[in-house]
Amino acid sequence: MRIRPATIEDAPFVAWTVLIAVGIENPDNNLIDSVTGMCRRTGVLYSWQNSLVAEQDGKVVGCLISYDGADYQSMRTETFRVIAEETGRDFQQMEPETEAGEFYLDSLAVLPEYRSQGVATQLLKAGVERARQLHARKASMVVSPQNPEAQKLYESLGFKYMRDMFLFNEDYRKMIKEL
Repeated sequence: MRIRPATIEDAPFVAWTVLIAVGIENPDNNLIDSVTGMCRRTGVLYSWQNSLVAEQDGKVVGCLISYDGADYQSMRTETFRVIAEETGRDFQQMEPETEAGEFYLDSLAVLPEYRSQGVATQLLKAGVERARQLHARKASMVVSPQNPEAQKLYESLGFKYMRDMFLFNEDYRKMIKEL
């Protein structure tokens, strides 16, 4: 398996990652096209430029979207503007997911047939290494309480529960790893 920075050609897979992360497993083509268009942009949270992909035998099988928390607010403004335009849902009043000093591991997804094979672990380790290279003090993420397997994986990599958050109209647990 090889972990590499995403390219603009990976935008459809990055879009799939975003949709899976928010619990949309069977989106219609309009939504797929819309999210893919956003992932092709720069200056948004879900840009291909903020993504790492895992390849196995030349096939992209997983993706991690992550970024410096210091850039969050400016990217969030543009991202949420696009989401509001495309879906009519406004999340501008939502509390911030991350902040300066944190490297935020935003969205992670692995193709179903490649799950439980270490792909997510390798992507997360690469994300934490990227955080270290950027001299972040900590890496952070949120996890749904309905996803205990993911929480167990994050804990095995040294992430610890910090607090509960309400994001995108759902409950989440924020987890932190000191670097």
